[in-house]
Amino acid sequence: MAALLFAGFLFLVPGTLEAQQTLNRTEEYAIRSLPAGVPIVVEGEAGSIRVRGTDRSDTYLQAVIQIHGPDTSERRSLLEQVRIEIRDSAEAISVRAVMPGRGAETSRQRAVEAGLSVGYVLTVPLDQWLDLRTSSGSITVSGVGGQARLESTAGNLTVRGIAGPLVAGSVNGSITVEGAEAGVEVDTVSGGIFLERIEGRIRATCISGNITIKDVVSREVRASNTGGDITCEGTVAAGGSYVLSSHSGNIQFVVAGDVGFEAQLSTFSGSISTPLEFVLSGTRTSRRSLTGSYLDPQAFVTLTAFSGNITVSRRFIP
Repeated sequence: MAALLFAGFLFLVPGTLEAQQTLNRTEEYAIRSLPAGVPIVVEGEAGSIRVRGTDRSDTYLQAVIQIHGPDTSERRSLLEQVRIEIRDSAEAISVRAVMPGRGAETSRQRAVEAGLSVGYVLTVPLDQWLDLRTSSGSITVSGVGGQARLESTAGNLTVRGIAGPLVAGSVNGSITVEGAEAGVEVDTVSGGIFLERIEGRIRATCISGNITIKDVVSREVRASNTGGDITCEGTVAAGGSYVLSSHSGNIQFVVAGDVGFEAQLSTFSGSISTPLEFVLSGTRTSRRSLTGSYLDPQAFVTLTAFSGNITVSRRFIP
């Protein structure tokens, strides 16, 4: 077991309402430097997780334990009984909160009912691998170089600057990624997806919310939406493949640069509009489908909608 340096202290912060208070307990840890490819696994409990990459070789972890509600002896006792467990193995460093009471589900339910949450703030080496999960809370990551996996049941996921591959999923929350160098795979059931300056393969899936992809330089984009719009703007790459589909929403595809493409556009009950001059494959007999090529085709674009419109246009780069 590797040594962990520990310091803990308690803050009591009065709330704005006389009968309500927020009790805080903060614990701090320094975690040894990890070999390449060994992840830090953090499991939050109804709290946020924030991670920032630095040029340090070790990891600094701050656990923030809070309980909201009337200032009672029972709540103070619950706050003090929460224990931060850090497991050190050759495969991973795992961090989680152990709630008071017997049985994992019973303890978690009791904690939620009492207004208890556990969040984390981490500074990690630039190349650190991450596996971050929270049941109810947001996750924010910035300036990291390793690969990352983010999961939240109810909370937003935000990544600003990542060099490694990213996989992110939320049941009820939006996903924002600004700057990724090795591809992203993101999905959310209820919430929007915003991707900007993404290199590498893009996979985006949404059930209820809009998908926006801007300043794309990827050769492969796959985006699927059940109940919202899809907007994709960026440079079409030679040899690239771009497949967008929406069941109940519009699709807007905005291209930049001079790379042409083969296009297959179809909508069941919407319309297709474009100012671009396509060379049609055969005779176009409906406003709801178009198959043809634009400029010298070096890529493939497939846009499919069920009850939405499809627009293809060009953005001129100054």
